[in-house]
Amino acid sequence: MFKAEIQAFDNSRKVVLSHSSGLKAEILADYGAALNAFFIPTRNQTYLNIIDGYNSANEPNESGAHYKGVFLFPFPNRLKNGEWMHEGKKLQFPINEGARNNALHGNLFNCSFEIVETSESVEMASVLLSYKPKTIPDYYPFDFQIDIEYILTESEGLTVKTTVHNLADKNLPFGLGWHPYFKTGSLINDLVFLLKDVKAIDVDSQMIPTGSTFDFRIFDNPQTIGEVSLDTGFELQTKEIYKVQILDPEKKLKFTVWQEAGEDGYQYIQIYTPPHRQSIAIEPMSARANALQDNSGGLQSLAPGNSLTFFWGIGL
Repeated sequence: MFKAEIQAFDNSRKVVLSHSSGLKAEILADYGAALNAFFIPTRNQTYLNIIDGYNSANEPNESGAHYKGVFLFPFPNRLKNGEWMHEGKKLQFPINEGARNNALHGNLFNCSFEIVETSESVEMASVLLSYKPKTIPDYYPFDFQIDIEYILTESEGLTVKTTVHNLADKNLPFGLGWHPYFKTGSLINDLVFLLKDVKAIDVDSQMIPTGSTFDFRIFDNPQTIGEVSLDTGFELQTKEIYKVQILDPEKKLKFTVWQEAGEDGYQYIQIYTPPHRQSIAIEPMSARANALQDNSGGLQSLAPGNSLTFFWGIGL
């Protein structure tokens, strides 16, 4: 039997979607609709959390929080110097990557989402979260609504459905993405990784794309991560469902991170291996870094009154 429950997370809220078997997802409604935990079955019939999340509501505000699991909008990754042009006017996002003087991951990563409804049945559990800005900031002068639905099933695992609604009277420029970190309890050096059919995006000293890509073939076939270090964006070479596979041989644990690709989907992905090597970020993105500034690389322009929906998830 599936359940969908709203629970306390210190002084904030989390939504728990679960099945009586032990399959379970936890979402932080008050911190960027973040995916904070996902328990999946192992070969020995126990359940393991594969998401590197937060243990308390205070952690996201601490130094080095790394934006774990959060939703990224109106741009994923970086915006050079936090600047972009709209209707001939230069607009300035807050700088939150001081070392490189960039705006990082948009401005919704720490926002509180409304819990619109939860649903549970013998086949699934789900929650619908929604965000609409109460005030319109000067640096992003648009009215919009974001609806995020998490859906948990035994057959499909976890699906994340994100819909952007343009409530403004002008086109809405945006990119979006997600920032989950994955772990198994082993060092990522020991994990087997599959990442094929991609072009790596060349970047400058500010981690801003130069406009060039290059071949990346290291993980065309399943390969142990070893000492490979990445903070790299990739352009997908497919418009179909794209899958990244992770295998922990010691724990006999395997799962897939998938995303709907194509021009109206997540056609980019960022992979980041933190120095501690305890987890790996696999970030579906609809646009590459700096797309809002240079008006390219997957940037959407959504007409007034229109909506666009994106899908990614974790398969068992």
